[in-house]
Amino acid sequence: MTLREQVEIILPKWRSWYANPFDAAIDLGLLRAKVCDPDSLNLNKRHSRIRQQADNFQSELWGGSND
Repeated sequence: MTLREQVEIILPKWRSWYANPFDAAIDLGLLRAKVCDPDSLNLNKRHSRIRQQADNFQSELWGGSND
């Protein structure tokens, strides 16, 4: 079921109060903010961890280092 359909079920005339279904969903409690680790949002750190994992895996498979 889509978010719009969920909003329609709970509040059929949502368009008279809200500009979009997202604002209605937030007020109705269908969408909630989720707290996450700020480092998970930083692409440079995430990509460097993935690159490090790939380097480690390659070293395990083939031995030696990539330097």
